[in-house]
Amino acid sequence: MKSKTISIVLLLIIVLIVVFAIPSLQEVRPSSRGDGHIDQAASPEGLAAADTPKLAPWPVNEASDIEEPRTMLGSPIYADEATTEELTAAPLLLAPTFEMYKVVLGVDEQLALPGEPANLRIWIGDDGFAPDFSSGMSSAEGSIAALGDSAQIEAYAPAFRIEPDASKCIRIHPSGSEVRFKLYPQHAGEFAVGAIINLFDSPDCSGPPVPKTTTELKVQVKVNVVGWFQGRLTELWAIFWENALEFWASLLALIFATALFLVRGKLKKWFGFKAE
Repeated sequence: MKSKTISIVLLLIIVLIVVFAIPSLQEVRPSSRGDGHIDQAASPEGLAAADTPKLAPWPVNEASDIEEPRTMLGSPIYADEATTEELTAAPLLLAPTFEMYKVVLGVDEQLALPGEPANLRIWIGDDGFAPDFSSGMSSAEGSIAALGDSAQIEAYAPAFRIEPDASKCIRIHPSGSEVRFKLYPQHAGEFAVGAIINLFDSPDCSGPPVPKTTTELKVQVKVNVVGWFQGRLTELWAIFWENALEFWASLLALIFATALFLVRGKLKKWFGFKAE
């Protein structure tokens, strides 16, 4: 009986030891994942001792570190650093301007009298461009100061009748602006042809002009014998026919009046008039 009691007491002691030992065993028990990782709740000391994981470096855009100029107005002024006055005063970069106009004249080199009128073409523009004149035209080139944005051009040809007398107002474009005239020869010979260019410092040719003359060209006007003879015959025939019509009209009127005078007596009898 005594041994049985001792056994029961020992069993109770063992049970108590097991009951008190279970919580401490749970605190130090390793994780069941099997990869050697200590559970954070089970071992905070182990977590503190573990190495802190390293993060990947943040990508840096090297191009963003290079300061580039912003909108450039005239001189290199950064938009972030420029004041309102600087931005207003800085000129905008426009199309390149030029200080001289190139002027090219083209005209039919030879004319026949009588015949078709000559074509005079006047081109004005930048030196980097050139007109495309037709074959059979002589040309001359010169330069004038670029003192305006628009122009009125007059043909200078004293020995010719010119149509029109002057061009309309034209804007001078860098690629070239062109006007055309008709020259009607009056007699044979060699004559000079040029142009007077009136420049205006306005887009509509308002204000005082600045006249400039160009290089002159020589135009040879030859007499076409056959054409001249035919022209003269045509003129003579027209004059003869006009005078012939007047002559025959006058002659017929005279004959009719004479006939009436000769038969006036018979006419009186026919119409019942008595002779006085």
